[in-house]
Amino acid sequence: MPILAIPINCIFFLMIFRWFVRSVKLSCGTSLAFTGDYWPYLGWSLLIFVSVFTIIGWAWATAAIGRWFCRNVHGGEHHIEFTGNGWNILWRSFVAGLSIILIVPIPWTTLWLVKWCVENISIRKESLRTV
Repeated sequence: MPILAIPINCIFFLMIFRWFVRSVKLSCGTSLAFTGDYWPYLGWSLLIFVSVFTIIGWAWATAAIGRWFCRNVHGGEHHIEFTGNGWNILWRSFVAGLSIILIVPIPWTTLWLVKWCVENISIRKESLRTV
């Protein structure tokens, strides 16, 4: 049953993500836009779903979809990159899973994970080359 919900979830998530990216303005005034399509996102989502059964493969699939999302966010000459990797996602998820057993550290664990994600997204300006 969960695999049947993936295509519908992808539609709604893409709508929300496009709205979020469109609402972000860089300090220089540049607007961003997400240009990723439904079918590649559905493929990545299915890969993550299938890779969960490999126990650790989902972490690398998650890092890959993060890079895909960032490659598809455009804002003039600004480029967004995700620099996180599967190992970092895997061990952080393991530690987070252990910590939330106690319930009390859930907010701090969530903050820790979100901060790591944000720290691994970089925006760089592509300089113009003169020939």
